[in-house]
Amino acid sequence: MVTSASSDSPAEVLDRKTVWDSFACWATGVCVVTARARDGRPIGVTATSFCPVSVTPPIVAWSLDNRSGSLAVFGETSEFAVHVLGEHQDETSACFSTPGSDKFAFRPLESPDGLPLLRNYLARFVCDRDQQITAGDHTLFLGRVRSLDRTDGTPLLYFTQRYGRYALHPRHDRSRPTDWL
Repeated sequence: MVTSASSDSPAEVLDRKTVWDSFACWATGVCVVTARARDGRPIGVTATSFCPVSVTPPIVAWSLDNRSGSLAVFGETSEFAVHVLGEHQDETSACFSTPGSDKFAFRPLESPDGLPLLRNYLARFVCDRDQQITAGDHTLFLGRVRSLDRTDGTPLLYFTQRYGRYALHPRHDRSRPTDWL
């Protein structure tokens, strides 16, 4: 059943499940965000909230639920890495979204300054944490990209709380001009 909420209703009156289910209609990519805690532990979470913000300077954003046990660590770290997952990395996503799982059993790579990095990804953005903004029940992190890398492939997608794959629409099978930026 599809439900709707009146646009003139105050946000506090909207049913949490209706809001959640409506947000889930937004198809998005899947990322794993990693960092290192002050005590040296690597941490990582799955995030579907990743968003490019600016090209010049390159800035990205992602958010984390305020109830997350990793929030304090991401709040105190000065850097993080965002890994955009490829279509076959649903198990990686599930691992990093499961509390208590051994997220780094695979022995991650490390940046020269010790940031834990995934070996496989579609794109990776290593960022200096620029801003942290509390926004309702989530905290938004903005990062200035200091290095990036990408590989060939197609993204892992998340839609209505399920994983999916990207398929090019047949009417839009055109290349974008290289000078569009």
